[in-house]
Amino acid sequence: MLLSVIIPYYNRNAFIGRMLDSLLDQDIAPEEYEIIVVDDGSEEDPVALKEYIRRYPQISYHRIDHAGLSPARNFGLSMASGDWIYFCDSDDFIQSQVLGNIIKVAEDRQLEMISVRVNHIKPSDQLLPPVINFSMVSETIKGIEYIDNPQIPFSWGVFAYLLRRSVIESNNLSFRSIFYVEDRQFLLELLPCVSRFANIDVDLYYYVQNEDSILHSRKKHDRTEFAPALMTYIEGLSTFIQNPSIPQRIKEYLHINERIRWSYSLLTHVFRYYPVKTTIDAINSLQEMSIYPLDDTCKKISSRRIKLVNNKNIFIFLCRLYHLVPAKVRMKL
Repeated sequence: MLLSVIIPYYNRNAFIGRMLDSLLDQDIAPEEYEIIVVDDGSEEDPVALKEYIRRYPQISYHRIDHAGLSPARNFGLSMASGDWIYFCDSDDFIQSQVLGNIIKVAEDRQLEMISVRVNHIKPSDQLLPPVINFSMVSETIKGIEYIDNPQIPFSWGVFAYLLRRSVIESNNLSFRSIFYVEDRQFLLELLPCVSRFANIDVDLYYYVQNEDSILHSRKKHDRTEFAPALMTYIEGLSTFIQNPSIPQRIKEYLHINERIRWSYSLLTHVFRYYPVKTTIDAINSLQEMSIYPLDDTCKKISSRRIKLVNNKNIFIFLCRLYHLVPAKVRMKL
């Protein structure tokens, strides 16, 4: 089989049809690819999904206990039989009639991973004519060289890539069971294993900014999951950066754009939503990894805010003061 498409699904009856329609309208024979939908313990009856399963034999449905995005993707990987793997989200969609040609280019170039163009859109947006240029393919590089390559736009979303299943399996790769930044952790472990990578100039994925999507809802719910997930990712980054085989420019890029950025996010998050002791513990953990005090080289964070976080005594004092404010008031700040 040529391709396995893996879709985690959770209460997305209103959107799954659009994604499946786009996947069914592809330049690949039905018997040459499979669509694996993994229901992460939905609370609603997947009525729309069941109709597609009944009509299209290439769509398989599997239900697991609710455990999050990572276990659903990992389960899909365990069921996959295609030479290539593609991850989609249930409330987005892809460009019609392109997957077969993308894979053909990847096969001709003997690639292990190929990146595509991702469009971020709102539900009300009018779609522009897609860019579909199968002849515009970048030079072949190693996966690790892609992290800081000015010629190829970098994406931390796994929906931006088609991957050879053999690379995933031979390196025992899987998604960590963390509630946030799963894609980042997975790619951090995947890219050093990829020896042949290239980008193709084709609009494939349309990432729809639905207000009730997983990403947006995470900003409002499950805050207790956020800090442990970020700390796991930061620890993974620190281990990765210490690897002597990683080029120095890659280490510097990841330190500035990932370690500093997410360490700042971690500290400002625990400041607001966790007990003061958690803020102190987070600072101590970052100190042990030689990350705190944070340097001010990350362009996404103003040096003024970095200086405030780095002034430990003032930062902890403000944290204590903040938590003296009634919870109902704090949530409005």
